[in-house]
Amino acid sequence: APDVPWRQMLRTRLFWLLWAMFFIGATAGLMTIGHIKGFSQEVLEAQGVTDAAGKALTIVGMLSVFNALGRIVWGAASDRLGRPTAMGLMFLLQAGAMVALTLASSYYTVLAAACLVGFNFGGNFALFPSATADLFGTKNLGVNYGWVITAYGMAGVAGPMLGGWVKDTLLVYDRAFLAAGGLCVMGSVLAQA
Repeated sequence: APDVPWRQMLRTRLFWLLWAMFFIGATAGLMTIGHIKGFSQEVLEAQGVTDAAGKALTIVGMLSVFNALGRIVWGAASDRLGRPTAMGLMFLLQAGAMVALTLASSYYTVLAAACLVGFNFGGNFALFPSATADLFGTKNLGVNYGWVITAYGMAGVAGPMLGGWVKDTLLVYDRAFLAAGGLCVMGSVLAQA
């Protein structure tokens, strides 16, 4: 790719497309990370699971492990499949994981869904720096990716707040997870644009 300076990059459609996709992926992941302990504990207590709080902490820990794995696996996948295909698949899997959270009713189903969310969330940090380099070159990658990752900062506010607002308003997390899943489907479509 040609080496594009950041001021020029900010005027491109591709930058805003990349930014929107990163915002979507990070919003879904950060909303889940911000609420997974409370959600898990709530689901497990409703099922009468003993030590629901301890099991919820295990789920949080495993989500983190899969977050790390996702960075490696999605990085390798994008090198083989290409960035748009890998991003499209990652977003579709994340949409499925968000729906799976709404259906989870046992320790193992919550654990599996949370691990899948972590796995795909980790992929953001393999795919978006590489896509930034592919689209705008490596000479200005530090500053260019600095602008792209502002999407993560915005998602860090939007995702947890959305989850909290839905929980406070509707007394359930399901609608927030479904909304994030819908956004991820949109991200998959944008990845092919």
